[in-house]
Amino acid sequence: MSSSIALGPLVLGGELGEDSSYIVFKALETTTGRVVAVKKTRISITIQRPPLEHEVKVLMLVSGHPAVPSVLAYRRIEYFEFIAFELKGQNLRNLVNERGTPPIQFVINVADQMLSALEHVHSRRIVHRDVKPSNILARIDDYSSFALIDFGISRPYPTGKLDEHDLYAERSHIVESFPFASLNVHNGFDITPRDDLESLAYTLFYILRGKLPWEEHACHGSILGRMAQSVFGELLDYARTLAFDEPIDYSAFRVRLQELGRSNGWEGEEWSGSKDTLVSSVSVMLKDTQCPVEV
Repeated sequence: MSSSIALGPLVLGGELGEDSSYIVFKALETTTGRVVAVKKTRISITIQRPPLEHEVKVLMLVSGHPAVPSVLAYRRIEYFEFIAFELKGQNLRNLVNERGTPPIQFVINVADQMLSALEHVHSRRIVHRDVKPSNILARIDDYSSFALIDFGISRPYPTGKLDEHDLYAERSHIVESFPFASLNVHNGFDITPRDDLESLAYTLFYILRGKLPWEEHACHGSILGRMAQSVFGELLDYARTLAFDEPIDYSAFRVRLQELGRSNGWEGEEWSGSKDTLVSSVSVMLKDTQCPVEV
């Protein structure tokens, strides 16, 4: 892939976060004064399928949804790759850790927007493979709006007749984050959209309760739902009962979530302070984040 996705000269600034394979920096586009986020990774010149180039291709394929990040630039030079994204806010894992569990409407917004995003991504025959709180960002200027990030291990999912596929293609390794991976992934089944949905359900329970479901020693979503709202538990049970290639009814759960929001009579409830306070805190916390801001 060429570097024809253009962006002006960049000056790298402070580090925003890092993972085992990359670092994310704040960067200044010198010609416009715009501040962006740049993901950088070291890559051998012999590698034929560079990871960030793969991520760019996936993002271009699934572009067109407000919760999917847009790539501003990509470049590969000797020993390094770079992607530039619009700078956004804090990830949900850090927000929950810093502020405690949020109001129910916040979680409803996350669930609704992520269901919409996954429906869009899956319609392009792509499975995300790593849905978790640290891969969902609240936007700095509007923390009722969210973005799904880190498509580095996303790939096409199998379609067609079930007997044409090796259901245990993933048995030898798990690339997803273990705590949020679906039961099917842990059992070695090849991953499909149902697994993204199950990971989203775990993510929502984490946001609702500040910890993962199995810390309560509960197996079924119906049991977990009694501790929060039944729709979230039913989403988990639904994801677990889907067949390998069964279509997902995203809209049914989005309708129920919207009804839940209206029934709670939410009229602008804030999360641990005003919106301006949250935005200011997010800006400060960026430099201390454990996970990269890359959108």
